[in-house]
Amino acid sequence: TNRRQLAGRLLDAEDAAVGATVKARIEANDDQPCLTLTTDGWTNINGDSIINYILCDPKPMFLSSVKTTERHTAEYI
Repeated sequence: TNRRQLAGRLLDAEDAAVGATVKARIEANDDQPCLTLTTDGWTNINGDSIINYILCDPKPMFLSSVKTTERHTAEYI
């Protein structure tokens, strides 16, 4: 396995699999919705502001990571 495979089709396949799992877990909570959205702001090694979104049911599920031009303050998040 090389870097291109990991960054390409393997990452895309894993993202699709995780997305399907998250969707199934959200749909499983239809009768007793008990979901919590959490966020985490941080700065990467390049100085970019990153915000992660995590959904908990109560087990955490990664939703997305967003690079932003805004600082990751409580007001912005």
